[in-house]
Amino acid sequence: MLKFMRRHARGFLIKALFTLIIVVFIFWGIGSFRGRERVIAKVDGRPITLFEYEENLRRFSALLASKGLEEKEIRERALRELIDKYILISAAEELGVKVSEEEFLEHISSLEMFRGEGVMTRGTLLSLLKKRNVDAKRFEEKERLNALAMKMAEIVKDSVIPKEEEIWLGYVKEKGMVELSYLVFDPAELTREVILDEREIEAAYERERGRLREESTLRLKYVVLEEGGQLREDAVYVDLLKERDLEAYARRNGLAFSDSGLISQKEAKEKFKDVDVEGLIRDLRKGEISLPIKKGSKSYICQLSDFQEGKPLPKEVALGVLRERMRRERATLLAKAKAEEAIERPHLSFKAKTGLLPRNSRFIKGIGEIPEDARGIFHLTERDPIFRRPVLIGGKYYVFKYEREEPPRREMWEKEKNLFGEYFMEKKREEALREFLDSMRQGLKITIEREYL
Repeated sequence: MLKFMRRHARGFLIKALFTLIIVVFIFWGIGSFRGRERVIAKVDGRPITLFEYEENLRRFSALLASKGLEEKEIRERALRELIDKYILISAAEELGVKVSEEEFLEHISSLEMFRGEGVMTRGTLLSLLKKRNVDAKRFEEKERLNALAMKMAEIVKDSVIPKEEEIWLGYVKEKGMVELSYLVFDPAELTREVILDEREIEAAYERERGRLREESTLRLKYVVLEEGGQLREDAVYVDLLKERDLEAYARRNGLAFSDSGLISQKEAKEKFKDVDVEGLIRDLRKGEISLPIKKGSKSYICQLSDFQEGKPLPKEVALGVLRERMRRERATLLAKAKAEEAIERPHLSFKAKTGLLPRNSRFIKGIGEIPEDARGIFHLTERDPIFRRPVLIGGKYYVFKYEREEPPRREMWEKEKNLFGEYFMEKKREEALREFLDSMRQGLKITIEREYL
C-alpha cells in the first residue's frame, strides 16, 4: 500500500487518503489495520505470516540500519532469516531431530526477556508468561520451533572438524602475501576498432528521440527527521500538506532543511544522494509534497519547488550522442571478448605486476577496489595460476595471473595458531551452515508473495 502511495503520491485524493490512514492508525492501532496473519511466504508448505515477518524486520532494522544498509536489503535479509529458519525446521523434522524439555528450558533461559530470572522450570515459565499477559500456547509453539531450528543449525556446524593442515592453509590465505601479474583491456583504446552502421544509429534515434533532451533543471527542498525525535513523520507530513512552506516549518520546529536552488538533474542527484531524485520528478508535480522517505535512521519529506524539462536535442546533436554511446558500448563488449580470449591462450605473456600484496586485500594500488566476487584473485596459486574470468574495474577489464607468493613465517604461525584455529573453526562452521541451507533450497518448494513486502 505504502509503495503504491509513494509511486502515486499526487493530488488531493491521495493526500486525503494518507491523512485518513493516520487517523485510523491513531484510533484503531496498526495491528487491526493490517492483515497481519496474512501468509507472505511458504517453506515446504509451512507458512510465514506478515506478523512474523514484521516482528523480525523490527529486530533487523535496529541491527542493520546502523551499518548503512538500504531499506530494501534490510527487508530481504529479515525474510531470508525466516526462510532459513523454516528450512532448518523442515530438515530437523525429516531427520527426526527433537528438542527435549531440558533443551527447551535452556533455550528459554537464554532469551533476553527472561535474563536474570534464575533457573527456568515449566512452572516458572508459565507464571512469568501469565504475569506479562502472554499467550502461553502460542509462545511455546513459536519458541519450540526456534529452539529446533537452532539445534539443527548446531548439528550441521558440528559436522565440521578441520585438520591442522587445513587450518594452516587457511592461515596462509589470510596472512600470506601474493604477487599478481595482469593484462588490461581498456575500451577507450578499442573505440577505433568499432564500426557502426549509420542506419542502426538512425533507427536508435527514431526509437529514442522523445528521450534525447537537454538536461532538465529543478529546485528541490526537503526537511530531515531523525529517528526517535519528538516529531512524528506522519504528523509533520500532514502539517506540511497544509503549510507547504518547508523552510519556515523547519526553522520553527528545529528541523534540518535543505534547498538546492535551480540546478541540473545531474547536480541534484549528486547533492541529494539520500533521495531518489528521479523518483520524485516522476511522482510529484511542481509544488507538491512527497510522502516521508525512510533512509536508515532518517526520514525525508521533500517538495519539488520547481521543474523545467529539458528541450529536445537537435537531430544532429542527438545522432552524435547516440553514435558516441553505441561506440563506447561496442568497445566495452570488444574489450571483454578480447580478455576472455586471452585467458584461453596457452602461453600468455603478462608484463604488469602488482608487487606483493596481503592475500586478504581488497584493493590494488593503481587499479582500484576489487569487486567482492573477484577477490579470489588473491587466492591464486602455482597450481591454479589464472583467474578464469575477466574482472571489470573502473570501466576496464583485467586478466590476473599468479606470479609468486610469500607464506607467513612459521614462528608467527606457532604464536597465533590457537587463536586463528578458533576463528577458522567458526568461519568453516558458518560456511557449512550456509552450504547446507543453499543445498536444501534446491529440494524444497519456497514461495514468496513479494507484493506484501
